[in-house]
Amino acid sequence: MLISSRNTPIIRDEDDVRIMAQDPAGQILARIHGNGRGKVFTPTDFLHLASHETARKALGRLTQEGTIRRLMRGVYDCPAFSTFLNVPASPDPDDPPCAFGRAA
Repeated sequence: MLISSRNTPIIRDEDDVRIMAQDPAGQILARIHGNGRGKVFTPTDFLHLASHETARKALGRLTQEGTIRRLMRGVYDCPAFSTFLNVPASPDPDDPPCAFGRAA
């Protein structure tokens, strides 16, 4: 959920609260959390926020931090958590091809 204050948006996640600056990486993270967990995306989904290279680097950093998961080269998701299996859930099998379609 994105709640904006006067200067910076506050991103509220189930586990933590982060205050993000209005830099491109913060905007990308806000968009990822705004779309919800379990969604698949590519760097081209963020071209309205940043250049392709900036989006790619931001996604790489978020992957290293463990915030998002890299499914394959250029395809990422923000994993939903399966309470039944007690592990991060796999994305819908139709989502990666749809992400490729948006990127083309």
